[in-house]
Amino acid sequence: MYARLLKATERWPSGERRRFARRGEPVTFEEMEKSLIALRDNQVVQGEILNRLELVVERNTQAIAQNSEAIAQNSEAIAQNSEAIARNSDAIAKLADGFFLLQAALKGLTETVDRFIRGLGTDGNHGRA
Repeated sequence: MYARLLKATERWPSGERRRFARRGEPVTFEEMEKSLIALRDNQVVQGEILNRLELVVERNTQAIAQNSEAIAQNSEAIAQNSEAIARNSDAIAKLADGFFLLQAALKGLTETVDRFIRGLGTDGNHGRA
């Protein structure tokens, strides 16, 4: 693509380019033809560049759309996970409360059994065992 542009600019020797740049000098048909050919080649190159740029923009637009959709899905998943974490935290707190109650009950039972074994407790019917 860029090679065509370079090739088009090589048609003009540097001396001719300077001479052509001056205003007020008569221009020959051959010089105008060379200028138009160079202009045409330049437009072809610019068209190719523009076409490729449009393709890149289209691909990037599609990629951005896909990324936006993926971000939305990830945000939804994060929200669901946050809710699940909150539910799990509540369940853990309830289990911890239950564990402390169970531990207190077990301690009381152990003390009662220990007193019963040593003969200090009651048998549950008539006073002392």
